[in-house]
Amino acid sequence: MPADTSSFATDPSARRIKVFVQLAHGQDIHHWNRLREAGKLVGINDPKPYGYDRAEKMGCDVEYSIRHRDGKIYNFFRLAVRAVLGFDYLYARQNAKQALKADVIWTHTEAQFLAVALIFALRGKKKPRPKLLGQAVWLYDRWPNIDPIRKAFYKRLIKHVDFLTVHSPLNEKVAADLFPDKPVELVKYGIPTHHLTEPQPRQNTPHRILCVGNDRHRDWKTVIDAFGNQPDIEVKILSTKTNPDIAKHVSNVEIKGVHSNEEMQAERDAASLMVIPLIPNLHVSGSTTLQEASLFGIPIVATRAGGLEAYLGDDAVTYVEPGDPDALRAAALSLLNNPEKALEQAKNAQKPIIAGEWGADAYIARHVEISRKMLGLPEKEIV
Repeated sequence: MPADTSSFATDPSARRIKVFVQLAHGQDIHHWNRLREAGKLVGINDPKPYGYDRAEKMGCDVEYSIRHRDGKIYNFFRLAVRAVLGFDYLYARQNAKQALKADVIWTHTEAQFLAVALIFALRGKKKPRPKLLGQAVWLYDRWPNIDPIRKAFYKRLIKHVDFLTVHSPLNEKVAADLFPDKPVELVKYGIPTHHLTEPQPRQNTPHRILCVGNDRHRDWKTVIDAFGNQPDIEVKILSTKTNPDIAKHVSNVEIKGVHSNEEMQAERDAASLMVIPLIPNLHVSGSTTLQEASLFGIPIVATRAGGLEAYLGDDAVTYVEPGDPDALRAAALSLLNNPEKALEQAKNAQKPIIAGEWGADAYIARHVEISRKMLGLPEKEIV
């Protein structure tokens, strides 16, 4: 049973909130730790998944979902149920006992909040339960293509969600239109910012363009059309989910995976420019790459898609319209051939980080603030 919030009345501002974080099966905290300790968790990451434990210093006690059962037969059954429902109900069910003791449950994507919502639905309305913060990433991009039966099912489940959050202003509008009776808020996703590196001129010969990402909304075709066989330009696409054969007809584009942070940092150090090519989307595809490039002082060219402008404006990123290789090439060359402009842009990209407008602390602080609101607690300065 979740904590009785009437006990907050003694000193509401001092009462610590019990938070349970329901993550995906592959983000089990023990698995996360093993990957991180082995140096296989590539990217700028906290010791615990997505930095949710930062809430500990903001007045919360945080507990994460873990794998209680992991045998081959069980996982076959779990994955079969996931295929039918579209989310991992059985993994959430494994963690229900601990989750239901919390004051509030945080979820990283819709796959988790739909699973928790189903647990609530099956328990019935009369039983006390924690508040549920439902963070969605891909749901609203996929919504038009979800079959009517599953769509109706998801709508019923979302009735059990107390607060919806998204990372993009585009998703915020769609969610507000779909679920007008639910509070919806933009919460900018943020990564740890302790790697902030002062921007320096990046004058390499040949110019080295770096592209990073596994998201299905990356537009590698436009990158290859823009820079393929261009003299004095080398392009590296770091992706483990992209077929290298798409670049086999060009000599200056390499597609490969990166399997350690040392490899990734070497590629960042060698880059003249970060290019983030996207097809239209609603969920700020590329936002993590955008933030990492900003942290390391790499000038950025990005597609104006998904709401990235909510994170960095035109003074910090050179934006181009989707699917236009000529515009992408021109934008890149305007920075590569003007190192002073590129340096100024890189410095501007770090201003929101320095101001604390986004980053892991700001991201988690918004979760804490929303949780206090859901629990009826007074506003409190989150440090």
